Order: sequence, then C-alpha cells, then structure tokens
Amino acid sequence: MKRSLFLFMFFLPMLASAQTVSDVQNSGCLSMTRGNMVYTPTIILTKEGNILSVQLQNYMSNCGTRDFDVTTNVSGGNGYEPCSVTISVVPVIPADMDCNCPFNVSFTVRDLENNNFYLTCWWFDGQVELTDGEPLVLEYNTEDVYIDGLKYQLLKTTHQAKLLYQSEWDNNTEILQIPSEVEDKGEKYTVTSISPAVFDTKCTIKKIILPKSVKNTDFGSLEDFPHSPFNSCLSLEAIEVEEGNPVLSSVDGVLFNKDKTTLIGYPAASPRESYTVPDGVKKASLYAFINSQYLKLIVLPDNMETLGSHMFYNSKSLEEVILSSNINELPTSLFGNCIKLKSVVIPESVTIIDSYAFYECSSLDAISIPKSVTTVGRGAFMGCTSLKSATLSPNLKEIPTDMFRDCSKLAEVIIPFGITTIGNSAFIGCEAMQSFDLPESINYIDGFAFRYLSNIKDIYCHAKTVPNTNNNAFGDVDLSQITLHVPEASIENYQASSPWNEFGAIVPLETQIAYRPMIEDGKVWKVGGKDAGNPVKFVAYYYFDGDTIIGGKTCKQMMCQRYFNPDCPKSFYSDYWAQLPSLSKVGAWYEENQKVYFCYEGTLGIYMLYDFSLEANDTLILNDYQPDYIVGPKQTGGLNGFKGVYRDIMLCGGGNYITTWLEGVGGIDGPLRNVYPENESDPQFLMSCTVGDEVIYFNDDYEDGATPEGARKDRFDFTHTIKTNPKAPFKRENNDACISSSEREMAQPEVKAPRRSDEAQSLYGEYNDLLLGIHLDPLEDAYLVSITNESGQVVYEKTVNAGTIVGLSIDISAYAKGHYTVTVENSRESFTGEFEVLTTGISDAARLNNNEQITKNKLIYNLQGQRLSSLQKGLNLVNGKKVYVK
Repeated sequence: MKRSLFLFMFFLPMLASAQTVSDVQNSGCLSMTRGNMVYTPTIILTKEGNILSVQLQNYMSNCGTRDFDVTTNVSGGNGYEPCSVTISVVPVIPADMDCNCPFNVSFTVRDLENNNFYLTCWWFDGQVELTDGEPLVLEYNTEDVYIDGLKYQLLKTTHQAKLLYQSEWDNNTEILQIPSEVEDKGEKYTVTSISPAVFDTKCTIKKIILPKSVKNTDFGSLEDFPHSPFNSCLSLEAIEVEEGNPVLSSVDGVLFNKDKTTLIGYPAASPRESYTVPDGVKKASLYAFINSQYLKLIVLPDNMETLGSHMFYNSKSLEEVILSSNINELPTSLFGNCIKLKSVVIPESVTIIDSYAFYECSSLDAISIPKSVTTVGRGAFMGCTSLKSATLSPNLKEIPTDMFRDCSKLAEVIIPFGITTIGNSAFIGCEAMQSFDLPESINYIDGFAFRYLSNIKDIYCHAKTVPNTNNNAFGDVDLSQITLHVPEASIENYQASSPWNEFGAIVPLETQIAYRPMIEDGKVWKVGGKDAGNPVKFVAYYYFDGDTIIGGKTCKQMMCQRYFNPDCPKSFYSDYWAQLPSLSKVGAWYEENQKVYFCYEGTLGIYMLYDFSLEANDTLILNDYQPDYIVGPKQTGGLNGFKGVYRDIMLCGGGNYITTWLEGVGGIDGPLRNVYPENESDPQFLMSCTVGDEVIYFNDDYEDGATPEGARKDRFDFTHTIKTNPKAPFKRENNDACISSSEREMAQPEVKAPRRSDEAQSLYGEYNDLLLGIHLDPLEDAYLVSITNESGQVVYEKTVNAGTIVGLSIDISAYAKGHYTVTVENSRESFTGEFEVLTTGISDAARLNNNEQITKNKLIYNLQGQRLSSLQKGLNLVNGKKVYVK
C-alpha cells in the first residue's frame, strides 16, 4: 500500500524553493501481517531552533517496501513572517508482496523558522503549535460511539467525527439532518466525514441534508466523495447540501461536487421517470444511478466524458439511456442487471466496452458495436437473455471470454474480418444459434467457445489455414449433425485436424451475400444520359436528404442535382431538364420486407417500385396500368462493376428481357427506372452507386464530362506483393521429366500459390484534387486500406469487405500538398500505389473566388463533396451550410 504524508504550512505561499531533508532512516518491516492486526499511526514532531525532527511511527506499507523518498519545499519566511512548507513521504516498493508491515520512519527538515503551521496527512487535518525542545505527539486515537441514534467514529486528537455504517438501522426517520457537530462526554466533535456506505436497503429515509462541515469519506482524506454514501438506501428521494459546503452541492435533490462538473449520486427513490443530466457535467461517479427505482429514460449531455463503473447497475425500470458523443469508455458493469433496458446506441466515440458492461440486461434485443470500439471486456453481454442479434466492430481482435454467455435467444452474430480470437465460453448456452459465419481472420478458438449449442446446423469458416482450436471448443455439441463449410482448397486440412474432423460433413463454401437494403443513409446514385457522348455531358445525382411522413410511414426524401456540359447534345431530355432548376425534389422512399416503395413529388400515392423478396419465376405485379413481369433467378458474378445479387426482369408471356435489378442499388439504369418501355424518350444509365466512401456499383466504360472538375483524373497502378512465399514444387536437378515414386514420396508437397503472380497489376487508382478512387473489383475478401503521408502518418484507414464493393471513393480535398502512399492488404498479399496532391489542402484560401462576398474566405462544395471555386446553380455547401442558388 503506497501512501504519502503531506505537511503543509497554511499561510500565504511565496515562490517555492527546494529544502534540505537529511538523516532519512527507517526501521524496516516491524511485523509482517495478513490479518487484522491494528497499529496506531503516530506522528512525533520536535523542533530545535530551525531544525524540525519528524518521526512517523507505525506507518503501514507493503512488505516489499525497501526505502522511503522524502522531499520538501519551503516558501516565504524571513524571521518575521510565517512560511509555507510541504513535506512528502512516499514508500519505495520494488516488488509488491502479499502482506503489509508497520514501519518507523524518521528524518529532519532544516532551515525552518516557524513553530506553528497547519498539518495535513492521511488521517490528520488541523493546526499544530510547537515549543522548542518539547515533542508534540499526534496519535490516531479513535472511538466508536452512538449519538442520538447514529453511529460515529470520533478522532480524539483533532475532535473530528465520521458518520459510520448503520448496521443496526431500525429508525423510522424520513428526513435526516446530519449535524455539523456532535458531543460526547462533554467534548464537541466536528462532523467532517461520512463513510463510503452508511445505510442499507432497510433504510426508511426519504431526504438527507448534509451539513457544510462534511468534506470527505475519511479523516483528512483528499478524495472528497468518489460516490454517494447513500446509494443503498432504496427509500431516498432527495439529497440536499447546506450552503457553504466546500466540496459538495445539490440540484433538484441530486448530489454533485462543488462546481457541478461531477454527478456523485442520484437518490434511488426519486419519483421522476426521466432525468436529463445538466449541461456542464463532465463526469459521473461510480454507482451514480445505482438502484434507481423509477427512472425509465436518462439523457446525458454532449460534453460528458467519463462514466463511473456500475453507474446504472440494478436500475430496475430503466428502458433507455442516451449517451454522450464524447464518451471513450463504457466501464465495468455500467448497465449490469438493468432488466428492462431496451435501447442503447453506443456512440462512435467509444473505444472500450469493459467487463460485464451489459450483464443480465434481459430486455435488450439487439446491439451494434461501432467500428470505433477496439476492446471488449469479459462477459460484456453475459445473461442478455432477450438478445437476438449482435453486430461487432471490425476493429476488434477478440471476442472475449463469456462475452455472449447464456444469451439463449441470440440467433445472429455478425463477426467481421479482423477478429482473430474467440475466447473461452464466448457463446456458451446460445442455444438459438443455427449457424455461425467465422471470417478468414480467425486463428484461435478457446475451450467451450460453442458449448451447449443444441440447434446449430451449419458453421461457415472462411479461414484458409485451420484455426488453432481447443478440443473442448464444441463441448457437448453433436458435431456429427453439423455441416462445416470451409474454403475448397482447405478441406483436406480441416479433415486432418481435431476437432474439425468430427463434423458430419465438410463441404466447400458457397458464395453467400446477405441482402443489402436499397434505402441507406449516405447513398448516392450517379446517372448519365445515354446519348450524351463519352465523356458523358449530362449527369444527375440522386441522394437522400432528411425524413418525411407519408401515409403514416417514415420515408426518406430524395433530391436530384443535375449538371450539363455546354457541349451536351440537344435532345428531348437535355432540353427538358435544362429548363428546370438544377436541384429539385424527386419524391420519398421507404422499404419493408425487401419491398421498396416510392411516392413521386407532388402526388399522394405510394407505389411499389421494387420487390426483392421474389424468387425465380415469380410474377411481378407493380401497378394496375403496367403489364406483369416475371423475375429471373438470383445471380452473383458476371455483371461488370457489381459484386452483389441481381436478377433479370422479363415481360410475362413473351419472356423478353426488360431490365436488371440490383440489390441495394435498384434498376441498372438508375433508382427510378425499375421497368420502362423499350423506346424510352429520355434514355439514361447508371454510372455509379456509392454509400459513403464505398462504391457498390461502377460503370467503368464512361467518363464524367459534366460534373465540375469531375473529368480530369490522373491514374496510377498498384504494385502487387505476395506476403507468404509458398514452397516450390519438387524438381530434379537434371530437369528430367520423370521421377521415381520413392523420390516423389520424399519430395516436398506442392503448395498452391495465391491467385495472382508477383508481376500482376490487378488494381488501379484515379485521382484529382478532390477525390481518390480505388478500383477493388478484382478483390474477393476483406482488406485493410490505408493512406500515409510523406511523414509516415496514417491519414486514412479502413477495413473493407472487397467481396461486396467494387471500389472506394475517398475525399482528399483537405489533404496537404505532397506525395501519399496507398496500401491495400490482407494477410496474404498487398498492393501499393502512390499519388500526389498538388494543392495545399482545404486551408488554401488562394483558390477561393473573392469576386463575391459570399465566397470570400469560405469553403464551397457541391453535394458530391467536390470543392468549387464559386457558387453553382442548385444546392451548395458553404462552410458546412446549405446555400441554394436559382
């Protein structure tokens, strides 16, 4: 146990100076103890002239203590004025031991003129006065007494009192005014402290009033209040603090520190059903809302940064908590035993979810762990018996021990590429699971990870190298009834490895792509005119912008931004659209059960445009005035620039091809073009579809000749490197065409090389001053994409599933001038390319147009994130705000 002693001369401080401490001696360990031996700490001060001798007797410290560091500072003091002195004693403990010892430590402080000062140490807090040559003994002398029905500890030396735990509480008091002073045997004691826990659940108090004398939880301690001393009192409705208290305050019956930046304790029986923590509060203490009886909703302010462990523990009525966007950690048992908690959105600021954070939150049915989270502690969701689905962060490396233990209804877990380890008992008792999809990155599975999974039918393991697996990983599971799906080239290795060779069947993986919804925030469709040449001279961008309610349904509003090149060929569609505002509303969308509905702007009717739930040969009926169609089979692969699921739409009867539908994208010719007559009056085609920086569809046959600054691009190729060098097949030195059978048995087995050669140039990039595009079409699984500047600093990093996207479109408009390196890699191979930024980044004011007041010193972008020199027709983003120009 490390402890510091502080002697503080309480006068006006002046410039501090180092002071000589000499003759530091210690007795060594007087008596090792692991039990309840009681030693009375004592300080003996003796002053002779300007030399102060200090003896610390029975100073308790760890048995590994070998020495004590003593330092001091003195300020002021000239023979007439008092001085201010600080002395610190810190034990030196090279190695902790499992025991404690009392020590006697002595030392002298020189050049000290004053005989009276204020002393503060781990138990003493008061003024002392010395007489030369006469020792002053300060002994830790306490007595426990009952005064007016309450139990106190009295510190005789300083006449302080501490309110203790009321183990025999049977009082019917509803309002308790803690006194500032108590009297025992004719002597008065100031109540300065309250023990960390005072009342148990039998408490009947409804309101507690703290006096201004209370400062801490132990005599002379500097910790103030790490949590509310009253959090076990289930009847408590309000905590009040007298004016003038130096460390505590209260607002609406809630306990705070003095400046109201820390919420210390919320009364468990407050009748409120919702509570919004005041702005300005940056921290909540541990147990802050523990045992709350009636709260259903808690809202934290945006500037709150720190949550205490067990903060909401056992809040039986709590249904929803809105967390701050500045919180870095969800601490231990944060929501433990909140049995009605239904909704928590983990903000993107969180990097750590600590052990048992959601322990036994038995009403929580879904959880999504954002990509910002890099660490999850043991048992984080243990006992969440209503949890049905969970999405994990791609930046996690491990699913820890007991993470989803006894989540009996858990049926779906999305385990992203990047997770390498599944810990002991991670999914034990998740009996609703029928299949597991393990990413290629998995390399270790610990014991009982999948124990008691009675309904499991399939396990899909994408790891090409058999994971190191504990033989008890599938304990009490009948593997003979389960099908294992693994990469085809690795089947033999799985068949030769325990416990994988116990599965009833081991079959090759089939390409499986989950349904991707069409309605997603951040999705943008880029549509070009079919007869507008190449580069395309007419481009329209469709995107979602806010919500609206239509027919009781929450819909996404769609906008369209159009761009024309002056050389755009004249046609019906170019003449017609050119007469309209470049920015216009299109309509509104919603999606249910893989059916996509649309309401045109200015109408009241909602029409179904797509039905992705249909199977092959199903009849598609869109509207009464349209013919019926027939749906082709689902397909993957073979469609240039798209890796998802698509199907052809044909006319019923004749079977003529009409169009192609792409899951997550819509029609092959744009989001509004689900079906259309062959002789269309305004022919268009889809150029790209993106979600954020991910490109899910891209037509590589055309260039953009209409979007401002969108046509000029520099191209570069990536250099491909195979990370793992496979062993070469056996070859005879004389290059004979034949070898004997004995030689063949001695030969090293042939190892298949990765699918590319060292010389392959499968990827390319294109960039201008605004955007960097990376072509990922050839890649088939998860990769880490990173961009570093000339100093080696990472300016962009993202794990992408290249099996579902065809590229990335990254905003580089804010990058500083210089060379950059792009790396696309996984465990087997890497691609490296370079590009150059010629501008000085977003801070370069020289490129701004100063001709108009609105553009002076402002940053202007279009809705595609491209930097503009001046305002354009339609919607512009000026310093982050929307500006519309007719």
